[in-house]
Parts: sequence; structure tokens; C-alpha cells
Amino acid sequence: MLLKAVIYAYIRNIYSSRKIEDTIKSDINFIWLCGSCEPDHNTINCFRSQKVAPVLKDIFKQIVLLLADEGLVSLKEAYVDGTKIEANANRYTFVWGNAIKTNKKKMVKQFDEFWQYAEQVAKEELRDTAPLDFKTIDADKVKDTVKNIEEAIKDKEIPKKVGQKLQYVKKNLPDKLDEYKAKEEILDGRNSYSKTDQDATFMRVKEDHNLFRFFGMKNGQLKPGYNIQVTKEKI
Repeated sequence: MLLKAVIYAYIRNIYSSRKIEDTIKSDINFIWLCGSCEPDHNTINCFRSQKVAPVLKDIFKQIVLLLADEGLVSLKEAYVDGTKIEANANRYTFVWGNAIKTNKKKMVKQFDEFWQYAEQVAKEELRDTAPLDFKTIDADKVKDTVKNIEEAIKDKEIPKKVGQKLQYVKKNLPDKLDEYKAKEEILDGRNSYSKTDQDATFMRVKEDHNLFRFFGMKNGQLKPGYNIQVTKEKI
């Protein structure tokens, strides 16, 4: 069922897991294909990234070739056109993918430095601890590492600021990482989205020619919008 839903979504130029989830609930063709089941975007993502990732591309290729053999599509020529449409969304509620990546890198660096400090303070306790790689961290890894550090330095004299920093990391970092994870799922490969309309991505739109003609103003700033694309095949 999931394979049919994903393949049909790709053929319809629908790739976002959240968009597939919404379409399965509202489009009669998807409702029929899925037998009225309504898998959520996490299930769809898990299926295509973990279950069928090695073969999905080949399956999709076979489906397209089958449709071509049946004369339903042509593989000769395809024309793509698109336009940007401004969304009715709050332009001041940006969520930027690059900002999330930058903040996570800072967290990784700070956490790595904190672990190195703990190793110096409690060499004996952490001597047999397996080397940790903080290139990628998640909430569970942070919690486990903080627990190890607390156990290793509980009887050691450490500066007050270090203890405060450890408590801050313990209290805030896991929640912040979970927040970033949720935002990255919404981004789903995009560079940004608006908090008031998660389907809207911030993009540079064309100038308002009326403003330019009457006031000499250019209005080519970033605005929340949609990049609508249409593909037409020559049969």
C-alpha cells in the first residue's frame, strides 16, 4: 500500500512526506489506492528511507517504462513551466534550515569541549569509556553523555560555572535538539518555511511594477510563497 502511494505521488510530482500525507487524506485516487488507510508522514519517510531506499529508484523507473509501453506517457519531450505565488503568511516568522545547521554545529563543538574537560577532571573514571563522536548528536546521546559526566565528576571539585553549564546542557539541549529535529522534518529539504504557513517557503519574488512606476521603489525582497510548477509531455 505504501509503495503504491509513494510511486503514485512521485508520478504526480508530489515528494514532500507531509504533502503526501495530506493528499492521501483528501485525494480520491490516493484514498482508493491506500484502501482508506491514512499513514502519517513519519511512516512514509521511514518506509522510503529505510525499507525500500535501495530499490525505490529502480521500481519507479520500471513503472515509468511500463506507462510508456502502454502509451500513457511519452519519454521523448517534456516541458516544465513554473511561477511564484505569494502566500498569505507572516513574513516575519522565518525558520531557516541553514540557521538550524549552524546552531547544531555550535552545540556539537560546545558539547565536545565539555566532554574533553570532563575527561581531564576524571581521567580514571572515564579512562575505559569508549571514544565518543559528537559530529552528530541527538537528545538521547546528550542525556546519556551528561549522565556519564555527572557520575564521573560527582566527587570532584569543579568550578561553579562548569556545574551551572552542565545543568544548563542537561535541562535545555535535549529539548532544543528535539525542536530542531521537528523543524527539519517540516523543512523536508527546503531552505525555509513560515511558522504561520508551513507549506510556504521564503523566496525572492518579482518586483511590484506599480510601486516601481509610481514611487521608484523596488520590491524584490524575500517573501513567503509557493513555486508552482507544471510539466507537460509531448505525445
